[in-house]
Amino acid sequence: MKRQHPIAMLRYTTKNFWLLLIPLLRGLLALGFDLYSWVSGAYLDILIIFAILGFAYLRWCNVYFEAAEDGIKFHTGIFLEAENFIPFENMSVVASKHSFFLRPFKAVIIYIETDSHPPFESHSAPDSKLIIKLTDCKEIYNKIPHKKGRAEYIYKPRKTELLFFSLVFSSALSGVLYFGTLLFQGGRLVSRELEERFITAVNDVTNIAGKLIGGLTPMTVGIIILIAAGWLFSFITNYLRHINFELKKSGRNIKIRNGFFSEWQYHINTERINYVDLRQTAFMKICKVMSVHVSCSGYGKQRREIPVFVPITTRHRVIGAMNLFLPEFTVMHKTVHPRWNYIMRFLLPPTALIFGIMLFAAALVLVFPEWYSIIFFIAVMGELLSYALLIVKFLAYYTNGVGTDGAVVNLSYCRFYQFHRVIIPIEKIVYTEIRQTIFQRMNDSCDFIVYTKGERAKKHRVRGIDLHEATAAAAVIGYDKFT
Repeated sequence: MKRQHPIAMLRYTTKNFWLLLIPLLRGLLALGFDLYSWVSGAYLDILIIFAILGFAYLRWCNVYFEAAEDGIKFHTGIFLEAENFIPFENMSVVASKHSFFLRPFKAVIIYIETDSHPPFESHSAPDSKLIIKLTDCKEIYNKIPHKKGRAEYIYKPRKTELLFFSLVFSSALSGVLYFGTLLFQGGRLVSRELEERFITAVNDVTNIAGKLIGGLTPMTVGIIILIAAGWLFSFITNYLRHINFELKKSGRNIKIRNGFFSEWQYHINTERINYVDLRQTAFMKICKVMSVHVSCSGYGKQRREIPVFVPITTRHRVIGAMNLFLPEFTVMHKTVHPRWNYIMRFLLPPTALIFGIMLFAAALVLVFPEWYSIIFFIAVMGELLSYALLIVKFLAYYTNGVGTDGAVVNLSYCRFYQFHRVIIPIEKIVYTEIRQTIFQRMNDSCDFIVYTKGERAKKHRVRGIDLHEATAAAAVIGYDKFT
């Protein structure tokens, strides 16, 4: 059996291990590299660091792995030893990350995923994670059984499609949170000087922008800059994450490659794909484009990772790619639709939100008149989002529906600002539910709910469709558990 790459020892140190080194290095510099005086004054800190490194080395020495012909064996534990074996046929995704920082050491992080989930671990934790040599990673990939087909298919999106994809799926909120964490954690590592300079620079930009844009307070301009900076950061990281995207299929095996600074490679077992999700926003509907995402345990699981299968392109190209790479996931016409008198089920929530924001903002201005400009700005932003939601829900009334042929189910629904067309094989459905509220019983409408397999059951809800048509569709699927 083999050990991990020696650099994996750093993985077993404490989370903020490097913070302990900063005062020691500062002390050494302050003493002019007088080692005797330095050790005499900081011997306890040095002992703690050596203890941490020693325990990390001990843990590294007790982790082994071996790539057998039918799976991978693992040996872990110091005091309580454990041996595990994961067959290749049970693996849903085998992913490898060739990080920019690990390339000089020829080390690779490999993630092994199944449909099960490790006990006492977070949802994002992989079934197995190793930092191994590049040659060992290639050996594991070569031993994964490959079902050869008659032809090999390759799909590479255009650069403009990747740009559009990054543009649509970038989040200002996630960008602000990620960038803020990076900045302030980085400030703790190097010093407060970097953090203070950044805040000063932001204040300068805010004051300049406030003078150029009349009628806005510096705080309002600061909020706008923060949102724009967060979105831009998210956009750049998304684009670099998915650049060089390549989709390859041979037989029933699919490989996906992407990444710029960190190169990712995924080996996906198509038999473990739970469903396919064709996603659109209202803007994408206007442009007549969509993207394809897949649900497969382990793909799209890491932080800031999107389970994209085909980045944004036209419907014609999406259908062509689906026929080549996932022919068993059939796109079909809807047979169950909302009726004309169900429209308020869609329009009432955003309409209530529009008037609710107006009344709440008016009440806040009466209580805090000195904050009028900020309240007005936030209220306008909220109203814009509410009106956008109203348009989205109006479109959802015309696009919601269900279609099935007894082997595959198509569910079209809207969640927040995104439209989904989910294609689910019947064997991947764990539970079907038809749910009615008090108001829905008055007009014979219902919500059609399907739960799909995975590490955690995923809920898909089609709102406001005809009860009798939904019951007939559920009977075709083979489920009769209604509530």
